[in-house]
Formats: sequence, C-alpha cells, structure tokens
Amino acid sequence: MKKSNSTSLGLKVTYPKRRDAIVKKATELSVLCGTDVSLILFSPKGKLTSFATHGRFVLPWDPSCIYSFFVSFFFVTLFFGVG
Repeated sequence: MKKSNSTSLGLKVTYPKRRDAIVKKATELSVLCGTDVSLILFSPKGKLTSFATHGRFVLPWDPSCIYSFFVSFFFVTLFFGVG
C-alpha cells in the first residue's frame, strides 16, 4: 500500500513537533532525576537527530561502535542491576 501525499506531508509536519516534545521531556527528566539523558531519533526520511542534556554525548558513526556501546550498556545493566 502506497502512502498518500497528504499522509507523507503530515509526517513531515508532525515529526518536528514530536521531536521537540521528546527533547523537552528528556530535559525535564534529567532535571527531576539529576541524571544525564541522551536521545537518538530518526525522522521519517531517516535523518538522524541526537541530543544530550549535558552535551557530552558523542554519536559514533561506525555501526560497530554503536553496537558495542549498546552491548556494554546492557551488560552493565544486567550484571550490576543498574537502570
């Protein structure tokens, strides 16, 4: 099934609003919980947006680096019960 032009236009208009709302919520979460928050978002066209509450988040462009980051995160979460 092919998307209509109006649906495609709606996604283009809606995504920036959703992105801004998610970034705002992440900022609020960071302030309320006193923690760092990082986001990785993809637009309907596949454009990457990254955000970090304290600007320390650096997105590696090499897929193997991204994979190792997530493996390390889940290992620490499971092993130490953090998260």
